[in-house]
Amino acid sequence: MPINWPNPKNAIEMLRGAAQSQTLINQGGGVNGKPIRLMVIDDGDKPDVAEDIAATLIDDYPGVLAVIGHWTSGVTAAAA
Repeated sequence: MPINWPNPKNAIEMLRGAAQSQTLINQGGGVNGKPIRLMVIDDGDKPDVAEDIAATLIDDYPGVLAVIGHWTSGVTAAAA
C-alpha cells in the first residue's frame, strides 16, 4: 500500500480495514485452523516498485497467499 502517497490517511484507512479483517478471521479460528498475518509493504503507488515487491514476495516468501492494498489499478496490474 502507499504509506505516504498520495496521503497517509489513505494508508491508515486501508490498514484499519485489513487489521479488522485479520482480527475477525483469527477470532473465528483463522483459515483452515491457522491464523493469518499481515505484512505491510510501502509500494508508494508506483507500478515499478509494486512489480519489484511482487517478485520479491514470490522468490523469498512462498507462504504469502494473497496481496491486497494497491491504491490504483495501474499498480495492481504491474504487480500482477
